[in-house]
Amino acid sequence: MSSIYNILLKEHNSIKEKDSLKEIGGESYIIFKDKDGFPHWYLRFIGPQNSPYEGGFFYIEIKFPKDYPNSAPKAQMRTPTYHPFILTSNGNICIDYITNWKNSYDVHGLILSIFYILAYPPPDGYNKLDKEKAKEFTKKYASKEQIINSWDMGWNE
Repeated sequence: MSSIYNILLKEHNSIKEKDSLKEIGGESYIIFKDKDGFPHWYLRFIGPQNSPYEGGFFYIEIKFPKDYPNSAPKAQMRTPTYHPFILTSNGNICIDYITNWKNSYDVHGLILSIFYILAYPPPDGYNKLDKEKAKEFTKKYASKEQIINSWDMGWNE
């Protein structure tokens, strides 16, 4: 089990060093380890500019299996989000990066993929009404106050 901790610690440090997520997710992205340490990461970020999610505060939980990186992590949007690749019933994120997982993939790529689907919702099957509904969800569920009140993970510490 300690090897997964070493792998995730190395990936966490690499993400912090690259600082590339800040360019995409704004100043607010933060990765947390739960109180027991790994294998859960929590990611908070501001919705991408010029998207239906702009200005919203979003929270994602990433759960790592015991045999990571040989098996894909699970990513779950903890902020209710209207998006064709995010199940509104439970927040599970369904993207190719997860379903076609290879052990050469990493968390950095997973997070970039999630940011990408929010910044660029698919044009097929995502019409003007869907964009409006996504904006409504963002306004209703992803305000800073709503996130802090609903999912206080020690962000105020």
